Amino acid sequence: MDLMEEIRLLKEKIIQRDQKIEQLEQRIDDLEQQFRSKDLIITGLETKHRSYARAAAGVDEGEDAPNEELQTLEQQLLLFLNGKNINLEMHNISSCHTIPNKDRKRKPAIVIQLVSVKQTIDLLRQSKKLCQWEQQNKGFTCQIKNL
Repeated sequence: MDLMEEIRLLKEKIIQRDQKIEQLEQRIDDLEQQFRSKDLIITGLETKHRSYARAAAGVDEGEDAPNEELQTLEQQLLLFLNGKNINLEMHNISSCHTIPNKDRKRKPAIVIQLVSVKQTIDLLRQSKKLCQWEQQNKGFTCQIKNL
């Protein structure tokens, strides 16, 4: 085999590998999009968190602990949504956490991942009830949207 033939074969291998890399990158993008399709972001909701001092000390209950601090983020979220006739149950939530922001005056956004895309779509449809509630309570805004 001469040198030119070897170079041609190597170039073909490079082209094949580039194509394979492109296919794999597309597959990763598709999987990430599918994973994110179950995520929702909720903004404008006031939540109370257990203070770091209480958490570090292992204090779960006490006379001085506000009731809101004893509830998990999921429980606070469910209490708010169910109070606005938006049906969601604890077993439908896969994960729930806040996104910290630099501005302490703004309420942190909450990312919630539901168990299925169907439940995510159902919750987005129900979020119209939240808009009606906002109109009655001027000055308060809370949004639910896809991440």
